[in-house]
Amino acid sequence: MLVVEDDEEIRHYICRELSNDFYMTECSNGKEALASILSHTPDLIISDVMMPEMDGLTLCRKIRQNVNINYLPIILLTARTSEEDNLEGLDTGADAYLMKPFSIELLRKTVLNLIRRREQLRNAFSGRQNQEEQISIPEVKSPDDRLMERKDWPWLVQEKVSILYKHLSTYRAKSETGDKHRLPMPKIRLSPP
Repeated sequence: MLVVEDDEEIRHYICRELSNDFYMTECSNGKEALASILSHTPDLIISDVMMPEMDGLTLCRKIRQNVNINYLPIILLTARTSEEDNLEGLDTGADAYLMKPFSIELLRKTVLNLIRRREQLRNAFSGRQNQEEQISIPEVKSPDDRLMERKDWPWLVQEKVSILYKHLSTYRAKSETGDKHRLPMPKIRLSPP
């Protein structure tokens, strides 16, 4: 996450408070921030509006015009309190507009909601939404397990043994008639089903 703020105290405060949840980087103006964003794309940008060299509104416009980074969530922080200033910030493409002084918990919740929403959109467009719910692992059972689940398995086994007995009898009959390619089979006594 990138924090862009010319006031060093506020910048360090935001980074310190959010560093337990996020990897934080910081810049002191919009020009420096744009160069940083283009070289190492953050997950989210928190920017002050009024800064030297390039203000937050211009930074927001430049980000939204660049197809490689225009998807990044942007939160603008400002001391301006008028509704017109708020609308101007949102018109530039900012995802949220918070007025100073702000609650750090409000900022944290806004950040978490924006990141979660972007992840949901990314999953929706890539086809990965709720894959855990969509993927079902087939239950594979061994032939022995399937046989044991059948209620008629003792009769089924007896039927298969009867078939085997008939084949064994055929082999025995051929061996007694002089067929040299067949081996004599022992007599097996089975009771029919």
